[in-house]
Amino acid sequence: MVVVMIRRIFSSVFVFAVVTGALVAQSVSIPEDRENFHVFLLMGQSNMEGHPSTDGAMDKTPHPRVLKLNAWNSWEVAVDPITNNYTEAVGPGLAFAKKLAGLKEDVSVGLVPVAYGGTNITQWSKGSDLYNLTLQLAAVAANEGVIKGVLWHQGEHDAIFPWDAGAYADRLFKLIDDLRTDLRVSELPFIVGGLTHSPEHLEEDSGNLSSYVWRRLHRVGTTGFKTGYVRSAGVPYIEDDDLHFSSDGQRMMGERYCDEFLRVDGFWQEQTKALLDEEAILDEETGWKWHPSIGIYYDVNFPYIKHKQLGWLILDAYADGSLLFSSPINGEFRTLLNDGDDNGLYIYRQNENPEIIAPGDTYFVNLVAEPGSEIAIYDHQLAEWSETLLEAPKFESADDFYYNSEKHFIDVQIAVDRLKNGKLYGLNWMEMTESLKNAEKSRIYTILYAQESFKAALEMEESPLKDFWLEKTMEIIDRIDAIFIQGQDAWAQYTADLFS
Repeated sequence: MVVVMIRRIFSSVFVFAVVTGALVAQSVSIPEDRENFHVFLLMGQSNMEGHPSTDGAMDKTPHPRVLKLNAWNSWEVAVDPITNNYTEAVGPGLAFAKKLAGLKEDVSVGLVPVAYGGTNITQWSKGSDLYNLTLQLAAVAANEGVIKGVLWHQGEHDAIFPWDAGAYADRLFKLIDDLRTDLRVSELPFIVGGLTHSPEHLEEDSGNLSSYVWRRLHRVGTTGFKTGYVRSAGVPYIEDDDLHFSSDGQRMMGERYCDEFLRVDGFWQEQTKALLDEEAILDEETGWKWHPSIGIYYDVNFPYIKHKQLGWLILDAYADGSLLFSSPINGEFRTLLNDGDDNGLYIYRQNENPEIIAPGDTYFVNLVAEPGSEIAIYDHQLAEWSETLLEAPKFESADDFYYNSEKHFIDVQIAVDRLKNGKLYGLNWMEMTESLKNAEKSRIYTILYAQESFKAALEMEESPLKDFWLEKTMEIIDRIDAIFIQGQDAWAQYTADLFS
């Protein structure tokens, strides 16, 4: 067998040498089913590559289901260093993989180290040596496994010049889009990490380019499609240079990368549903489930939850047990499940610092209905109960539900228009895929509220408007799928043209 050995000599210049199969690493156990071999690309600069360890605290304890692609393009059991550039270095990759393997006992994890210290984001752009190398190694890895995600830590170099810092988010979004297109994985999770929590990076001075890049990393990780952001607050770093995490810090970041990947991948959401199912009351006749704190839901529609005061919400879950609810009317709020003595849904105040996004601040409101009370809200700031919640709708009538259904129906039409005219609007693949997801989300809201409207209309007794609302509701349900399918077809055609 002939394999390719890739050695980095200087900057982004590479030398390729052919060697024989006699040099391949020790035999390792790779799952026969490639779907059980989850591969991750480690991209960026020195913090992802692994800064040469200053304390010698490398992890040399192997895990039988954690592998890495070595310099000879062969799999070997992974220990530090994961990078092929140094003999002594600690990065976040190994801790990430070990935690992931511990949580998913049926899979093996493969790490593909591509990161290279001192590089800026333009050196990773499509067509560059680093980009092409990434595609080559991804192709090698995909022979035996499935590319499941990208771990990205980079940005320090781009904080040197104002023009690089200002363009950072656009360049990173473009890189994400190009990778997903060339790897043909439209929903590939892309997880980015925050810079070290050093005084240099925390400085909010308008001229501090590190802070500038940091905020853009946060924006990409928190607003992008299938992207995630790993906060670095409280993570130890090497104080002599302010730029690099210590060995312990790298392992802490690696575990946080794992937590955030699992959020984006839906793992924590699945765990939350399992917990809700244990505590919920099942209506065997209809299949609906009622949870005393969260609300009602149906397996097919999950993670859509109907809350008594807030209507329909989308639930997201985090490793720390907190939940994020997105309401199309009231925006987003974070909660903890079953927190405190009362049965309820606790909303937490949000800290303005984007690094400190985990809950821990004092909760200020508990949404819970007491027996015999339509609406009962406990304000922990005031330590008293009230019967109102600012802007929290209480839907009762057929027209309330119908108008919400119609609003989301319009959102579907807008998203489908973007899909049908993507080339005219200059949309890239990631934007087209996000439009498809928006159309799908709005379609579900449309149907859920239309079903509520239909149910409310049936209960209108002798009202002369009963037949009117029944007819309007059925009309919107009949029309929504045909329009949504047009969007699916447009996305499929766009994708086919892209790869033709």
